Amino acid sequence: MREQMENLTQFVATYQAVFDSRLAEYAATDLMSWNDPSWLAGDKGVAWFRQSKRAVLIFSHTEMQGIERIDIDDDYAQFMKAIIILDTFRRSRPPSVATTNKILNILRRWYYEMVKMTGQSHPMYLNSDIIHGAMRRHNENSASSSNVSDYCDIAVSLAKIIRPFNLTLSNIECQNQFPSRNHTNNTKKRKAADSNPDDTDDNKLISIRAFISIIELLYLAKSNGEKIFYNCILLLIITGWRFQELQSIRIDALIRRPLKGDKLLYAQEHELPEYNLGIKYLGAKKSGWRTFWAAPSTIKLIESIFDAVMELTDESRQLLIQYRNSGFTDFLPPSIRALSHDLIEVSELNGLVFSGSGGTRGNAGLRKSMVNAFLQKGVGIKPITKSNPVTSREKLFLFTKKQINDFVELKYAQSKSFHDGYKCTLVIRDNGVEQKFNYEDLLFIAPTSAFGMDHTLVTITNPEPLTHDVLQSLLGGNKKRISIFDKLNLTEDNGERIELNPHIPRHNINTFLAISGLTDHLQAMLMGRIDITQNQFYQHRAESFNYKASSLAIMALNNNPKSVKSPKSEDLGDGRILHMKMIM
Repeated sequence: MREQMENLTQFVATYQAVFDSRLAEYAATDLMSWNDPSWLAGDKGVAWFRQSKRAVLIFSHTEMQGIERIDIDDDYAQFMKAIIILDTFRRSRPPSVATTNKILNILRRWYYEMVKMTGQSHPMYLNSDIIHGAMRRHNENSASSSNVSDYCDIAVSLAKIIRPFNLTLSNIECQNQFPSRNHTNNTKKRKAADSNPDDTDDNKLISIRAFISIIELLYLAKSNGEKIFYNCILLLIITGWRFQELQSIRIDALIRRPLKGDKLLYAQEHELPEYNLGIKYLGAKKSGWRTFWAAPSTIKLIESIFDAVMELTDESRQLLIQYRNSGFTDFLPPSIRALSHDLIEVSELNGLVFSGSGGTRGNAGLRKSMVNAFLQKGVGIKPITKSNPVTSREKLFLFTKKQINDFVELKYAQSKSFHDGYKCTLVIRDNGVEQKFNYEDLLFIAPTSAFGMDHTLVTITNPEPLTHDVLQSLLGGNKKRISIFDKLNLTEDNGERIELNPHIPRHNINTFLAISGLTDHLQAMLMGRIDITQNQFYQHRAESFNYKASSLAIMALNNNPKSVKSPKSEDLGDGRILHMKMIM
């Protein structure tokens, strides 16, 4: 027992030293601590945890699917941290936070099972029965046999990693208790093999009515946020990109290559652009930098999207350029800096620092929201209050220019990891390599809360990139939040709520390519994949008539978005064929 305890002490010390040295390499020693009860990843993460997807690595307690919350003993928390660092740096490149979180959740499940089975909390009491018990509990509380099987495989691998360090009283020998396998161990191949063309999930595609509703947004969108969102979803439909690929699109991404010879003559004869148009983008899932080449009929549409968004985001972009040029010391809007007086009443900030409706209380509600923005946790700036000489019923709330400057910086630090080298910077890990994008270079940016549906308060001074959660909510993917379709009273034909997610346009184009009979290699190339076996999933779906109809509808937009009209019942016939004019 003493040997195992000493081994654990040495094991933890070794990987804490690795943790500290790696933090030093990132110049992040003071930004994160080994003893923190949780480690942040995503916008607020530092070093190798600065990634595009937000997550929290929790070491303090258990609480997840199938198990209630219990506090985790410090010895076991130290053990988990050492395992995470061991796994992270035994690889050639740090893994994604999703991969790390899987490992951490398995370790937390082991702890829960160990406490329930033995009453012990030290990792030396882990054994095969505990690990198998954790597998059983996971299986009993999960609807996905393939996910459980994947977790069990990771658990077996973790046991093998731990074994040489002699940290447990008994030798751990375990195996996957719930294997879910067809002809392959690969998750993507297995899901494709399990797909049944007679049992397709049409929720994975845009319905005809939802498609028409997206077109209607062109005429119904009023605020800048709504207009930026519309152009964003339009580009998603055209390209079929993953969200990360859309989020990291730069303003200088367009590539034009002049046509020559017969191709030029053909373009002139048919009044098409006399050049090919490409969009350079960073492909997700290790596919690297790629170029999306547009169909000739979509070139003008894509260019109009870029032009419209550049115009809508120009003010935000100029602010970001000012911040960066000042070394992130000057956050004052030029119009406030130009004021002769230093004390600024909160009402003067409307249109300069904030905008919004104020909700049901109008101007009074907006004044209160602006003051509360300064007072909120993480900012904590108190105004100077004075009696209003005009009306005694109303107080004046005054802020100095320095307070306003500090507010903008603290507002960023409240939600982002705002330190040197990462300020106003989107970080994406491409195959383990850190790719940085300055906010002002990104196409889709907007002031904080600009995409909110109530527009109660928008912080003009803090532009940031569009996030997956925001886009998911706007599309109706979050049932707890109002979508843009909810706001505009747009529904499915049966009156049900339109519920989409950012990946759905990709499913439409994938399915269309499968319907067309394109070869696997060409499908993978067009969709930015490095693994052609993913095509199998969509080849199964291509047998669904509903999938065919909705996929063809999306392709109609790619050819002439303004010509698409709501289909009549006779156009759909028996529901199996969709006749829709596609102008080439």
